[in-house]
Amino acid sequence: MVYEPDYDSPTSPLQLGPGENKTSNFMIKKRAVDDTNSKVQYVSSMDDIFPPGPGLDMLKEDCTGCHAGAGSIGGNFSGMHLSKEKFLTGIERMTETGPSNNAYALALSRTIIGKSDKNILADYLFKNFGPGTVEKRLRSIHL
Repeated sequence: MVYEPDYDSPTSPLQLGPGENKTSNFMIKKRAVDDTNSKVQYVSSMDDIFPPGPGLDMLKEDCTGCHAGAGSIGGNFSGMHLSKEKFLTGIERMTETGPSNNAYALALSRTIIGKSDKNILADYLFKNFGPGTVEKRLRSIHL
């Protein structure tokens, strides 16, 4: 699977053994852009980006360490605009295999999140950052 904002990617399982090289060919497709998705709203606090709701505490505890803002690893949730299923796929990837799919990488694969909690988190992400939501970014203040 390739994750690139604004693109859909098929999932293509590929099993590699020690020293193996394999090729997998598939096409990623740019998602149709809705005018709402192309707008950015600048906000004054993280609470404006992450509204209260079921799943917020898990998001803060387990996700924002890497996914904190536009310049962070993995980018900003606010600009993702994924379906619930795509968010769930990402959550499963981050918590089961880790972001690098490398068993030796320090990753969230060491964080145990049950299936019901994954669904709550995916619901929160879809509701607040799914298709049709406005991308929110913190205002930067220069002194």
